Amino acid sequence: MSWLRPRTARAVAAYPEVPVRYHRPFLRVVAGAFLVGESVLGISLTYFPEGKGDDLERGDWWLHLAFLVMLGGLYLYVASSVVVTRTHVVVNNPFRRAEIPLTQVRLAVQGSNLRIKAGHRDFVAAGIEAANAQVASGDYGTQDDVVLLINRAAADAQRADADAVEPVNAQAGRAAGAVRTAGDSAPAGYRFAWPDPLFLAFAVISVVNAVVILFNGGPVWL
Repeated sequence: MSWLRPRTARAVAAYPEVPVRYHRPFLRVVAGAFLVGESVLGISLTYFPEGKGDDLERGDWWLHLAFLVMLGGLYLYVASSVVVTRTHVVVNNPFRRAEIPLTQVRLAVQGSNLRIKAGHRDFVAAGIEAANAQVASGDYGTQDDVVLLINRAAADAQRADADAVEPVNAQAGRAAGAVRTAGDSAPAGYRFAWPDPLFLAFAVISVVNAVVILFNGGPVWL
């Protein structure tokens, strides 16, 4: 069991009345600061060069895209999260999201990334990874808490669903020839999810700067 942040520990203790969200608010702020700083620097180098001989040239257009991949990718990764509600596990990964009913969760397992096994497929939660040092020692840190919570919540939800199914089947399902089974719902899957506005703004600025440098042959002198 790892040391949880006080707010997270309180949410776990209050579950299922309170949804439990695992995310990285501090790292997200740091990564966001890098996006803002690089945006300001990119605009300055593209539109307000100093004219000292070390300004960007046409062949440097790819630098904007390189920073988009590096800093933007870092931000998307640390902005990932996992939310455990009363009925679902919500996995927020870069550009995609999955809402997995607890009744479909078979097992949450530890690894380099947290993996949630459903009956039809596995879901990888990018937001909950174990550090290399933790993996080498067999201690998966925060993943221990997430795995315990998800497996316990799934077991409780499936037990409650099974208890609710039996009376329905006994009273009407069998007579009508339509027997409902526990966890009877559409299989969960990933769907596209837009990243937050800060990343989108950074992406637009980076692409526009690269295009301006490429087609203008260098910075724009204003």
